[in-house]
Amino acid sequence: MGSVRAIAHRALWVIWKAELNRGAWPTRWAESWKQQRQDGLKPYDRTIRSFPRSDGEQCGVLCDITGGRRGTLKPVAKYVTKPTYILLDYVKTQGDLGQHLEGELSRTYTASVCWSCVALFDRLVSELP
Repeated sequence: MGSVRAIAHRALWVIWKAELNRGAWPTRWAESWKQQRQDGLKPYDRTIRSFPRSDGEQCGVLCDITGGRRGTLKPVAKYVTKPTYILLDYVKTQGDLGQHLEGELSRTYTASVCWSCVALFDRLVSELP
């Protein structure tokens, strides 16, 4: 479980390598949210300035570019889909749990997290160039 957080971090790195144009933060994403009168998780004035550093905030941006929590935003991601975001967010959350958990997890629970990592890898391979 200790490696799950690193898997989520690496998945985000791979996603941004594909989604971001030469590492540039696309202002069209924030502009799209502004036109829709939606702020998403990252308010327009903040997203226009800099790309978030933390994995949690990056998951928030990934949520927004794949359609938002409730599907109210127009998806602007080139490659990644909403199901991939949901899976990545789950893996990231489990990685956070693994870093801070005291006590034992059942084998079946741990196996389900491992299989989720495999499923995330499979989605990234099928969606990213």
